Amino acid sequence: MIIDNKRESSKTFNLNDDTFSKMKKLRLLKVLCPTNCDDLKYLSNELRLLNWIRYPLRSLPLSFQPDHLVALLSPFSCIEQLWNGNRPMYKLKVINLQGSLNLIKTPDFTMAPDLEILVLEGCTRIVKVHPSLGVLKRLKLLNLRGCKSPRSLPTKIGMESLKR
Repeated sequence: MIIDNKRESSKTFNLNDDTFSKMKKLRLLKVLCPTNCDDLKYLSNELRLLNWIRYPLRSLPLSFQPDHLVALLSPFSCIEQLWNGNRPMYKLKVINLQGSLNLIKTPDFTMAPDLEILVLEGCTRIVKVHPSLGVLKRLKLLNLRGCKSPRSLPTKIGMESLKR
């Protein structure tokens, strides 16, 4: 599903908290326009791609289990943290939260062993980078440019594939 209001780009697309609740098998969600949403209770656990530019909430829904997620692209979002605790993300390869000015910490990457690309460029308020980032053996690209506030970085580095 692609949501885009190119014809009326000055308008904000309004979503209610259960907009996606009946879309249990939704695998691709791309939101390319400004959205207004006070709460979001559900995203399909079948999602492979979540591409939501300027995601308006502080975190992803509590019920969301990203077991099948391959790419999470949410640049310039309002996210403070993706979720609490450890979530299985065995298929996740890409996270792009570039310019998400409210992001304060990264998730635990222990259950995301195949992560290849992590872009946090311009996340100026990030203070805690989870130590599990340092042991991502398949990570090829790590972008922390412009992250001015990290107080905690991984002490153990085992990123064998890191190129940039």
